[in-house]
Amino acid sequence: MTASLRRTTPLSRRAVLRGAGVTMGLPLLSAMGRAGGLEAPRRLLFAYVPNGVHVEAWRRLAGAEAPAPAEGLAPVPRTLDGLGSVASEVTLLRELTCDKARSNGDGAGDHARASGAWLTCAQPLKAEGAVRAGISVDQVAAQHLSGATPFRGLAVGGEAPRTSGECDSGYSCAYSSHLSWVDEQRPLAKDTDPVRLFDRLFRGGADAATAADRSARARKRRSVLDLVRADAADLRRTLGSEDRSSLDRYLDSVRELERRVALVQQERVDSVPDSARPEGVPGDHFQHLRLLADLVVLALATDRTRVVTFQLANEGSNRSFPELEVREGHHTLSHHGEDPAKLDQIARIDRAYLGVFVHLLEGLRGIEEGEGALLDHCAALYGSGIADGNRHDHDDLPLLLAGRLGGVLHPGRTLEFAPETPLANLHLSLLHGVGLPVGSFADATGTLDTL
Repeated sequence: MTASLRRTTPLSRRAVLRGAGVTMGLPLLSAMGRAGGLEAPRRLLFAYVPNGVHVEAWRRLAGAEAPAPAEGLAPVPRTLDGLGSVASEVTLLRELTCDKARSNGDGAGDHARASGAWLTCAQPLKAEGAVRAGISVDQVAAQHLSGATPFRGLAVGGEAPRTSGECDSGYSCAYSSHLSWVDEQRPLAKDTDPVRLFDRLFRGGADAATAADRSARARKRRSVLDLVRADAADLRRTLGSEDRSSLDRYLDSVRELERRVALVQQERVDSVPDSARPEGVPGDHFQHLRLLADLVVLALATDRTRVVTFQLANEGSNRSFPELEVREGHHTLSHHGEDPAKLDQIARIDRAYLGVFVHLLEGLRGIEEGEGALLDHCAALYGSGIADGNRHDHDDLPLLLAGRLGGVLHPGRTLEFAPETPLANLHLSLLHGVGLPVGSFADATGTLDTL
């Protein structure tokens, strides 16, 4: 790259830093928009929590001890007190229903159907050794949005996926551990390991087969920033002061993520032999999820992808949470029978998962892009395909929609639709919001114009 006092020609949105065989994407800089006006791309993100929620805590109006809601936002249910400073960026959606998560003659299996239908709104096939769902909304959007990105779509999660065997009353495990479906029979592979995800996104996807190999590679390889340092320095000299600050903040965030990923890698690779390695990353589950969330933010900021699904845990997960002083499994607790002690523990789990989503939103809001923030150009849906895990109901689902999607969405409200309004209506609206004027999606009856 040729240095100059100030860049006079637009920088390509696809510009990358290069060095020693490594390429690294850049955030949106104002230099990319000169001489033609660059519009920030729109992105979609879907975050899923299993087993439903404590619906009364989710829906019940907060008491006097609760903080005042942001201007324009209706009183917040107690679980949603945790939205804090991002409340004005969030819309609470009421009365949306995922009918295809219901039995519809297929008997038990609400958990598998809940996650299998959340983004597809198609009835999952209940058959031994076979799967059939439908293409998910994220993959429909990815076909439209992915032309300029290295990854058509990204699927991440807090628990390892299973693609074979039965996990719920005769349903394939593929439904419980995947949200994103490329077509009726193929779920999108899900990343759960932050180390592998970081390498896949920012280091070309190299991955060794054994713990010893990964440990040796970690000791030998230099930081990705070290490898592109010269190119970054050349680029910095061509930018204005505002872009230099943006570039510096971006490089700092990559360095911090590298440090945190290296700590995870050291814990997983150096201290655990291959024969004893657990399926997930050892340690605090929510720390793991926040690290994945930070990688998602960086992937969106650098335009590695524009569509992400984030399954915080597999549907039906019976994980316990000692970090929350919750020793009993989540799925077991979800069948609470109105036991106050169990309901209290479910509410704790709900708030902790919501905290991961808030962390993600804060990360998106903290990155400047164009005239606003990265969050302004996103739509981020958070929720579950089950309302109350005890009743296994699929109407009035717990759903939050964050971001402005380039001015399409107007957050900071509570929107209540007619009972039994299809969840697919929301998905169809989001497809229109990213510029894909499809006429229908799954069982949608129209769009949600009040969004």
